[in-house]
Amino acid sequence: MAMKLTDIAKLAGVSKATVSRAFSHPEKLREDTLKRVMDIAAMFNYHPNTLAKAVAHQRSGLVGFVMFHKSRPFFAHTFYGPALDGFLERAKARGYHVLLGATTRRNDNFEEDFIKDSIDGAVLVTRDPGPLVKTFHSRSIPVVLINEETEAENTGSVVCDDYGGMEKILAHLIEDRGYKDIAFFSNRLSHVCNTKRYFAYVDMLNKYGLAPYTNPDLPEYDVLDSYDPNPQVLASYGRREIPRFGTPVIFASAKMEVVEK
Repeated sequence: MAMKLTDIAKLAGVSKATVSRAFSHPEKLREDTLKRVMDIAAMFNYHPNTLAKAVAHQRSGLVGFVMFHKSRPFFAHTFYGPALDGFLERAKARGYHVLLGATTRRNDNFEEDFIKDSIDGAVLVTRDPGPLVKTFHSRSIPVVLINEETEAENTGSVVCDDYGGMEKILAHLIEDRGYKDIAFFSNRLSHVCNTKRYFAYVDMLNKYGLAPYTNPDLPEYDVLDSYDPNPQVLASYGRREIPRFGTPVIFASAKMEVVEK
């Protein structure tokens, strides 16, 4: 017969709450108590029933990982893949199961699938997250954005220090290497990461009194690629638009193709 939480508690000489805490918040237990509970659990191959715990707390035990990308494959992408790996690891440590959603359609809000599965929360890895955030909030589902920012309330964001990183690169090139003619290569500048990197490029050249790279033989690239820049990001850097500073070199993103046989 499978061991239950109450059985482990009795053998360890502790309360049910203590056993539950050993699996959910082990850092809150004394080292000797935690070791005793976990040793007994391992002896009888006991694992907590995450579904039962979720039901007891009126939760589904499911969290969503939702992403948009213009082309497949999704999770072999050099950014999305590692982001998913980290999310899966943390979700498992917290006792959650992960529901994946991916689309090539910008206006896909994952309405039906995620309503039926009643997720407890979602991580959104998508461009222009505003409409999708509103959809999830209308169902009282908390969300966290990756590499995007929003003014919406009750929404977390995990972002890279793109501006600070570019500042350090420019300082190294100018101060340590002595370069004075520095070009900026990127894909569309309306992407939130590229916006911050470009602003750092502009600000650092101005700081050191250097002129931007300018090449009249190059075309005047479309720096936005039909996407509007994030107004919150613009405002945070005291700007209302993305300036064309010299000749920023814009190239198309590399794409991986799926070959079906």
